[in-house]
Amino acid sequence: MAFIRGHEFIFENKLGMVFNFYLNEQKHIEYIASDEKRRWKEKKLIFGRATESFHLDVDDNESIHIVSYSKDGSLYYHQYLGGAWVNYLIFCYPEEQRVMYPIIKHVENQIHIFYYLLHNEPKNRAYLLHLRFHNKKYSTNHITTTDNHEYINPFKIFINDNNNKMALIYSSINKGYEQIFISKFDMPTGQWSEPLCVTSSKDKKIYI
Repeated sequence: MAFIRGHEFIFENKLGMVFNFYLNEQKHIEYIASDEKRRWKEKKLIFGRATESFHLDVDDNESIHIVSYSKDGSLYYHQYLGGAWVNYLIFCYPEEQRVMYPIIKHVENQIHIFYYLLHNEPKNRAYLLHLRFHNKKYSTNHITTTDNHEYINPFKIFINDNNNKMALIYSSINKGYEQIFISKFDMPTGQWSEPLCVTSSKDKKIYI
């Protein structure tokens, strides 16, 4: 679970070992794990670059998958292989662009990465992107473009464990007011459904 969004995650595996992933004082991704008796072992470094935020997911085999966004504009995928962490560079964005709220999900042996991409202008407009990794290849979906009054809400991803379907909720301005939208992902076709507005709020700001 996210202890501090984008900065710290804590989870317990099937053996009762606790893992704490976090950004250290240098903003590097680090973790510490306990043994089965809940005694902490030594800290270990995953990624030695200054990181803005990261997110992780644990698959059914308890393998850990991490996505991170670095201060230099780099988006990375991190995986533990052969006794060491491997860091894959996905994109390196220029200064006039930045990433917000990166999220990673492991579904049906596929890696799914979501994030908002923002430009300097226009302000408060965000492009919601979805990267799908399968068989060492990836495809990119531009799910939607959102507009917001001031604060850009985080979006949320939901997984139905019974059928491995994904749903997304996010907020965007509709007729002058922020509303909540939902879209669903079809795994076989790799396509998102047309967003459906599910609120009719008259408040200037709505929160998810």
